[in-house]
Amino acid sequence: MGDKGNEDTSRKRLRRERGSQTDEEETSKSDRDESNSRLNMAATLAEINRKLDFALARIQEIDEIKEKQHQLEEENTDLKESLEFAHKSIKTLTDRVDVQQKELSELIKGVNGLDQAANLEKERAIRLESHSRRNNLIFFWGYTPYPQSYKRL
Repeated sequence: MGDKGNEDTSRKRLRRERGSQTDEEETSKSDRDESNSRLNMAATLAEINRKLDFALARIQEIDEIKEKQHQLEEENTDLKESLEFAHKSIKTLTDRVDVQQKELSELIKGVNGLDQAANLEKERAIRLESHSRRNNLIFFWGYTPYPQSYKRL
């Protein structure tokens, strides 16, 4: 207990020598609070600055993505128009092929009809020629109204 008594006495002396301890503590505390406040404010501003930089970087990325999206939408529109044109061209070509197939079918029927007619005419000509030859045959049995060179055939 003797040590404790000495400590109390020395504290009292320090207080008397320095003046009011409350004033010093308040001044020291306000200086520390102000210093801490400045440090906290600097840290807070640094954190805000870091977050703003991060946000600005993300905004720039968003702008780039929007620009890319716009380009892709334009390209998509162009591709749709091209596809529509291709479909129309295919439809036109398909219609032409259908018309040409019908015409070709009609031409083939016509050619087949002409072939049949030609064959009939050929057969008719052969029959006429045969008939004509039969009627024009002269049988020579010794009598020749023609010169000697045409004796019997």
